[in-house]
Amino acid sequence: QRSVRVVRVVDAPLESVFRAFTHPTQVVRWWGPAGIETSEAEIDLVVGGRCRWVMHPEGTTAVLHGTITALEPPNLLVMTNQWEGNPNESLVTFRFGAVEGGNRTRIEIFHERLPEDVPTEAYDDGWAAALDSLETYVATQRRAHDGN
Repeated sequence: QRSVRVVRVVDAPLESVFRAFTHPTQVVRWWGPAGIETSEAEIDLVVGGRCRWVMHPEGTTAVLHGTITALEPPNLLVMTNQWEGNPNESLVTFRFGAVEGGNRTRIEIFHERLPEDVPTEAYDDGWAAALDSLETYVATQRRAHDGN
């Protein structure tokens, strides 16, 4: 089974990071690699809830959707992922944990059931770039909160 695992520690409290992943108004501000706009996000944050992201890579529109299969806020979010028009359905597990007194958060992403026609490195690179965008977003939020 093809899969990737990405781990990152970000300088933001656990609750803030979980909200950044699960609140549509925050998701559209950072989701995806830099330069790829996410114009819409819908997240029904319950087990069985549907999710949908509308992204715009290189002037096109790509729609990703899924279903939440497990949820333990703010530590666990598991969902299916499927690109519109593609029969492959993958599974993404997000684990979040507070580190260093609660001011930093460890994020672990385990993305499995990856399609055969896309190199796993593309998923590694994509998640790393998305987490770079998340780090930029939470740093901006922190500066706004601190008044800097």
